[in-house]
Amino acid sequence: MKYRLPMLFLAIVSISLSILTIASNNPSGGSGVAIDQPQDIWMIVGFTVGIFLPALILGIFNSTATRVLSSIYQILFALPAFILTLGIIFTTAVPILVFVLFLSTIVITASAITTLCVAS
Repeated sequence: MKYRLPMLFLAIVSISLSILTIASNNPSGGSGVAIDQPQDIWMIVGFTVGIFLPALILGIFNSTATRVLSSIYQILFALPAFILTLGIIFTTAVPILVFVLFLSTIVITASAITTLCVAS
């Protein structure tokens, strides 16, 4: 558990950092999230933490079944992050955005592998 929980927290932080980077580099109008509206940013980050909370709760337990469920749940976050990274690479020329999304994908995947493989 001493390896799993820090990796899960690091995954949550990297997802939040990705959201902030996307909001700051891609200002949009109307229904998009912009950096000049902090209440919307906090709401999106809180929603992401709330969505990731079941993986965090399941990662606390030492049962094999809960670790497998937690890692599957994390992989469900990693796949869209990977697809988003590929989409950003081919559509924009913002290197910091590509770097942050690529880092988030790696951290989430490493967290899922750590949750699955580390027993205690």
